[in-house]
Amino acid sequence: GYLPPSSGIGPVGVFFPLFPLLTRAFMSLLGGDSILSGLVVNSVLTVVALTLLFRLVETEFGEKAGYRAQLLLGVGPAIFFLLSPLSEATFLTFTLAAVLAARRGRIVLASLFAAGATLARIQGILVMVPVLIELGIQARARLTANQRPFRLSHGSLVLPPACLLGFELYVTGHGYPGGILAAEQVYWHAHTVFPGVAVWDSLLWVFSHADIPELLNLLAVGALLVCIFFMWRRLRPSDTAYAAVSLLVIVSHVNGFSPLMSALRFCVLTYPVWVLLGRSLPSPQDLRRALVVLGALTLLVTLGISGYHMVQ
Repeated sequence: GYLPPSSGIGPVGVFFPLFPLLTRAFMSLLGGDSILSGLVVNSVLTVVALTLLFRLVETEFGEKAGYRAQLLLGVGPAIFFLLSPLSEATFLTFTLAAVLAARRGRIVLASLFAAGATLARIQGILVMVPVLIELGIQARARLTANQRPFRLSHGSLVLPPACLLGFELYVTGHGYPGGILAAEQVYWHAHTVFPGVAVWDSLLWVFSHADIPELLNLLAVGALLVCIFFMWRRLRPSDTAYAAVSLLVIVSHVNGFSPLMSALRFCVLTYPVWVLLGRSLPSPQDLRRALVVLGALTLLVTLGISGYHMVQ
């Protein structure tokens, strides 16, 4: 896992445990190289995430839409973060798996995958929004059909919040009485604000510092807001709700290094964006234009962020 607070590098609570555990599991097979192990783990998980995205979109909008979503995600800026030795591929894979399992009525599997997403990143618990909406729709349908709406397996839904609580207690026991959020405040100088304050602070920051990565973060937030508008009545309620809650969390969080730091990678890994694009670009000409734009953005992101020390 990551180093403890005494190391001086960063508090244990800043980074959630699943990705470092997966990386450590492969290190013995790769000569103890943690970076190489992280790259291998994320390469495999990225392939799995692309496959899950295809299944998710195909079920709703058909095979061609599934392939388009898969292609757009693979070319867009998200691929930079998915293949980097970060927790993004783990987070996206378990999020997609949880949503897909919930839509198929596989309650225990959905709970297990949601627990994995929760242990991958602090925003992972948000996957419970689409999972609960999907399972709620199914329960209502059973009730309408005069069937018992809830099953014993619904009890497994306590697993994701239990995992979050368990990690919170772990962090509290390792020198941060305030838990995960306190650890983030110490290392990232991050704190929660009224929604929208982070956006305003980001605007001021961009104009005063000419900070290109922060400008990309700000543009990503704007793009996600536009996508949510177009998701309404075009995607499933669970997808739109997940995107909206994700955006709300992003704009309610200010970072001490730059107001919207990491907002770009949070936005591009909001899976309903790729569902929407896969559904909305049936024309080959539109698809080609989108691929050119996304490819250019990926290059810009790579050039703008690759100088950062993203892995300690």
